[in-house]
Amino acid sequence: DATGGQLFNLSSFQQDAQPVINAVLAACVEAATPVKVDIKPTSCPNPFNLKKKGVIPVAILGTEDFDVNSIDPETIKLEGECGPIRWDIEDVSTPYEDGFSDPPLEGECNTLGADGFPDLTVKFDSQCVATTQSETVGRETRIWSVSGTYINNNGKNIEFQAKDVV
Repeated sequence: DATGGQLFNLSSFQQDAQPVINAVLAACVEAATPVKVDIKPTSCPNPFNLKKKGVIPVAILGTEDFDVNSIDPETIKLEGECGPIRWDIEDVSTPYEDGFSDPPLEGECNTLGADGFPDLTVKFDSQCVATTQSETVGRETRIWSVSGTYINNNGKNIEFQAKDVV
């Protein structure tokens, strides 16, 4: 169940166990982390200009299995350093479920709007985020992370990290 039904050829496990172990661990971690994010909700691709001032909208997405009201907004960080300017609860987006390639592609996102589940919408200072990025010449697709904590059904604080492509 934790691997989402993904099948593995165990005969290849005897020859080279590492790919099978990596796939199982990645699937289990993904299944154990219910948090999904959408940077620039309903936009795809998600452009970012290092020199632009303003805010970056991010939605931490609620689902049937995850209530965003369990998140402590004070713990949220974008790119490990930037805290939120403000936040609200509203339904704005639908999770992107297909995962990311390596290297990521700019179209690995969706433009789907509200899905019936409340989302935690958070605004970040774009100049704070710009300081976390190395400058490049031209376009580059990157994965950004949003981290924080939520309280699980047992009352325990759980750290999370969710990612989206920019």
